[in-house]
Amino acid sequence: MLPLSSCVGQRVEFFRVVVDRRASLKRMIDDGRYDKVYPLVWTIHYRRLMGGRKEVEIALVQFQHTFSPGEIKRLIKGYGYRPAYIEELLALGRDHPDLQQRNPIGAIGSGVIVKGRRHVVCLYGSQTSRELGTQVIYRRWSPYYRFAFVQE
Repeated sequence: MLPLSSCVGQRVEFFRVVVDRRASLKRMIDDGRYDKVYPLVWTIHYRRLMGGRKEVEIALVQFQHTFSPGEIKRLIKGYGYRPAYIEELLALGRDHPDLQQRNPIGAIGSGVIVKGRRHVVCLYGSQTSRELGTQVIYRRWSPYYRFAFVQE
């Protein structure tokens, strides 16, 4: 299997974070110190997992072309990664708060369906604020977004 860093035509950055899988969703969000948390985030299914604290490698990938969520998942799976879940995205936002000020970061592994549309959790921001919200999954995602993936 090729390393993700060899994913031609994509911008890839790697980060190591510690995820506390025993923490509540509220605690993880509070630890991130977001300026705004959109209400839909609280409806995202969060699986508290046993195992306590675990260090994971998160790859942030910014694609240079538009892809559908299914295409993104298949491409990344070939490199040994899976889409990040909300708890992993929140750990990234907590440990690296400046990342979301450059581009939105989506975690297509966690979402909620509202009125027939799937929304995934996203970190947003600007130079003056950090936000935690959701984004509707469209047929094709803009190259403006970065996506978080975790090594399997």
